[in-house]
Amino acid sequence: MEPNLEEREKQLFKFLLDFVEESQCGTTVRVVGGWTRDKLLGRQSTDVDLLLDNLTASEFIELMTKLRPKQCRGRRKLEKDVESGKQTEVMAITICIDSKLHMDVELTSLKNSDYDTIQKDSKRRDFTINSLYYNIHTN
Repeated sequence: MEPNLEEREKQLFKFLLDFVEESQCGTTVRVVGGWTRDKLLGRQSTDVDLLLDNLTASEFIELMTKLRPKQCRGRRKLEKDVESGKQTEVMAITICIDSKLHMDVELTSLKNSDYDTIQKDSKRRDFTINSLYYNIHTN
């Protein structure tokens, strides 16, 4: 089932896909959590959480800031998954797609994490429906 993407989401995903190709980082980007749930329920969502496979969130943002400095703002580190005692880096950034469209996203990664596979990552999610992933590369 393909979600009904809003124009801003299409632009964000295109930006990310273009960036992955331009940087040649080979990262697979998945949207996870609330956004995926909301899309399946036919709702709008601004809760865009990204899961990366081969770069940490810091590495991905650092590369993005280097290659597209005018389009990346507000890099900030959020809390780690302290509830479970496991290691998970969470970073947030504002991606400026153009002068009118800015989107806040949170990034986590399978790399260097105690949750180093999709299966482990999905088990840590608070609700089963929040463990659904949308791969922006394959829809």
